[in-house]
Amino acid sequence: MAFEPKKILVRVPNWVGDAVLSLPALDKLGERFPSTQLTVLARPHVAGLYAHRPGVHRVHLFDHRGRHRGWSGWRRLAAELAAERFELAVLFQNAFQAALIASVVFSPDQQSTVAGFAIATAVISLPFSILGPFTGVFIDRWSRRRILVESGPCASAICANACDTNG
Repeated sequence: MAFEPKKILVRVPNWVGDAVLSLPALDKLGERFPSTQLTVLARPHVAGLYAHRPGVHRVHLFDHRGRHRGWSGWRRLAAELAAERFELAVLFQNAFQAALIASVVFSPDQQSTVAGFAIATAVISLPFSILGPFTGVFIDRWSRRRILVESGPCASAICANACDTNG
């Protein structure tokens, strides 16, 4: 028997052009799961594209400049999403952070609480927040080719080591 989730969260892109390009994929998702409630998580400036889309049950606003701003906002968003009890998350964003957070949040054997989601978010975003302002100085002095070639495998190795649950 095929997996038929009752509720799916779809995280859509933040940019209008990317959001428009995601519409056919969203339509196909609705066709594939016609009896499923699709909830779109979108920023306010692209939410209107999805509001009256066939197959979309509702649009959940991700107000990153208002009520979802900062750590308390992330916790509020996590609580709102956890209360919905989604069975599947589909990410139309091309963002590693979004995928990693979703893999932690939607894996009940790893993190099933709002606090777990908040901690996962902090662990993922703190290195960028702390190291980000200093990396520009080094990037300007190092070979861009070397940075492009070596950064991907380094990030993959770090992630594989951090995500290894076997010890």
